[in-house]
Parts: sequence; C-alpha cells; structure tokens
Amino acid sequence: MDKLVPEKILREQIVGVSGVTWWNWKRAGRLDGLPVITIGTNGRRFYRQEDIDRWLSALSTGNAA
Repeated sequence: MDKLVPEKILREQIVGVSGVTWWNWKRAGRLDGLPVITIGTNGRRFYRQEDIDRWLSALSTGNAA
C-alpha cells in the first residue's frame, strides 16, 4: 500500500510554503501535475509519495505540467 501524505504536511514540511502560496499555486495551475486523492465528505486531500517525488523532480527541472 502506498503511503499517503496529507496536504498540510506536504505544503508546510516538504515544500515549505504557506497555505496562501499553495492556494495561489493551485489557482495558477502549478499543481496540475500532482494527482490528489480526496477522502471523506470534508474533502481532506492526500498525495502519494511517488507522485510527490515525480512532481518535485519536474519542478526542479522546469518541466512541471
């Protein structure tokens, strides 16, 4: 089973950006290459570690979707 990373952990501890910056990135399409898994009626968002690694690699090379 893949390890799921909560959105808050991803943005604050892994990427190191604020919630406002994350929202702006989402609105600008910068997160389009990062598949999200939504769980529950409250819409909590999680990401698979391999998807995070792929997305971060694409960001660092300038090939983000």
